[in-house]
Amino acid sequence: MPTDPFPAAAAVSFGKYPIRYHDSGAGQALILLHNGGTSHRIWQSQIPFFARSYRVIALDLLGFGESGRPYEPLTLARYVDMLASLIDQLELEQPILMGNCIGAAMALEYAWQHPGRVAALVLSNVCGGASMMRYFHPFLFPAGRSLPVFAYRVMGYATRWRWVRRQMTARLFGTRTFARDDLYQHLVEAITHPLQPRSRLRLLQGMPSFSKFDQLPPASRLPAPTLICWGERNRVLPLRRGLRLMDALPPTTRIIFPHSGHLPMVEEADRFNQEAAAFLSEQLAQRAGAP
Repeated sequence: MPTDPFPAAAAVSFGKYPIRYHDSGAGQALILLHNGGTSHRIWQSQIPFFARSYRVIALDLLGFGESGRPYEPLTLARYVDMLASLIDQLELEQPILMGNCIGAAMALEYAWQHPGRVAALVLSNVCGGASMMRYFHPFLFPAGRSLPVFAYRVMGYATRWRWVRRQMTARLFGTRTFARDDLYQHLVEAITHPLQPRSRLRLLQGMPSFSKFDQLPPASRLPAPTLICWGERNRVLPLRRGLRLMDALPPTTRIIFPHSGHLPMVEEADRFNQEAAAFLSEQLAQRAGAP
């Protein structure tokens, strides 16, 4: 497996499980929260860029990467508790939260539950439970929870084949440009982790808890200055769903990445970094200047 350029060498405890993270830079904390099935390594283009201005903390979420892998369902509430525990243990004051998919959903939910404790949000492809389950399990979704459990047990065997692993990874991307990239190869090989099928199953079992983001009431209010972005070629959470979310929940700034799928921070890293940095600089300057 390709070497990790930014290893998750530090850890905090969440119950009986370790939550591992990479910590670099100094200044106001910027917490990076990846999507399900991956790890902190999706942020490898953001870590050195933002570490020039912020203290960057890139987590391996509970169930993935080098963090603990529980037997219980991975629900939105559990992830919010995990994030709150990390922020409290590290004594972080008003961090910036940047997340993708389930990472974006937990960042937004944490900010709603803790008003005034988040400086700004950068949210990419916010996860909706029903939307996600319909995409990955279109024939299983109406049938209840037992059949997805069976499907994920089968997946544990199916992912022994390299072709299956490559197809699962390819769905995250909008183009084939990254097929030879080290990160792409890491994502392909991560699927073979012996506990990965179990983690995906626990996330699937918890996915209904993310459904609150499928249909937000009109004129919902954001808890902090927020940038929401989406990949135009997203095959996991299609752009039409993102546009509905942004209409229901008007962000401070919205950005569409025309060449990206589910990982715009990877596929259009330079633009992602510049847009997010400009947004954060403007919002934090306004915050500092407020009476």
